[in-house]
Amino acid sequence: MTSSLESQILTKPDPIAAGLDAGFDQLHVGQIIATMYLSDFICFPVSGIMIDRLGRKYSLVSSLSLISLGCLLLAFTSGSKVLIFLFASMAGAGSGVGAGIGAPDQPLSVRFPRSR
Repeated sequence: MTSSLESQILTKPDPIAAGLDAGFDQLHVGQIIATMYLSDFICFPVSGIMIDRLGRKYSLVSSLSLISLGCLLLAFTSGSKVLIFLFASMAGAGSGVGAGIGAPDQPLSVRFPRSR
């Protein structure tokens, strides 16, 4: 069984291959990955707001759309460093928007009432 970190790494797009194909050195590839995770982190609150206002279905659809579009465009980007950063950020933002999909609907006090 894989840990959550390993499963998260396996589901992220592969900016390492895109960066190395574009001629980046290891520092720039690390910056691409950091940009992707930063956009993921920034979009976590957006996920909560979207789920509260629109529901999980819209959050799921927008998350999958952003991740798919970012990964697809990242796969076909040849050499443009700005586009690689942009599309990796798009995929990371999609991951962040989908962050709260598996969270429970009810607060803990409703799910686990205290016995008297």
